[in-house]
Amino acid sequence: MKYAKYLVPVLLLCMIPASLVFGQRKAGTFSIGAYANYGLPMGPEEFKDYFDPGIGFGGEIGYNIGEKTTLAASFTAAPFKIKTDAFTEEMGDMEGYDVEVDGGNLRTNIISVGINQYFTAPDAALGFFVAVAGGYYMMSAEDATITVKYQGETVYDETMPGGDADNKFGANAGVGLEFQVAPIASVFAGAKYHYVFTEDDATSFVTIFGGVRFQP
Repeated sequence: MKYAKYLVPVLLLCMIPASLVFGQRKAGTFSIGAYANYGLPMGPEEFKDYFDPGIGFGGEIGYNIGEKTTLAASFTAAPFKIKTDAFTEEMGDMEGYDVEVDGGNLRTNIISVGINQYFTAPDAALGFFVAVAGGYYMMSAEDATITVKYQGETVYDETMPGGDADNKFGANAGVGLEFQVAPIASVFAGAKYHYVFTEDDATSFVTIFGGVRFQP
């Protein structure tokens, strides 16, 4: 048998998909996960104008109340970097002037509780889910030191205090994909839209996330 030596490797490769699809999302089981996220400011206009996207992190714990439904609680840190260019643009075209901003970044910590609803079989290697949650949004700003120089000489230097903003409730919703890479481990990625009930104009942003999830 000329090709007999290839039989075992081929059989092993065929067994890999089978090993990925047993024991996922059984009712009454738990999962834990960790992820990184990339935050994109959406509104109001002042938020978009003065802050750039930032990179954060998060963790989650889930309880499978059904084969396709998971109750999930998570903590997410989603920082946003202050946009120095916005201050320069405000000054207009003033030749010889430079603006420097030190600090002033916005820290956003989110505690969320909600539902992840899957639309694929619990033993599928690739899963699609929709996430809907309510959240408590804790937003605080760093102190910002603004320095204006004219032809290299400092003409203005002031530190604006940051501090905690009013903590507010909000909601978030999104979609994601999950790929099983081992019987107890999967990788996932997706995006969520966040809507925070701040005073006057509501604050909104998007987080794009990716991480790993373990289900003992």
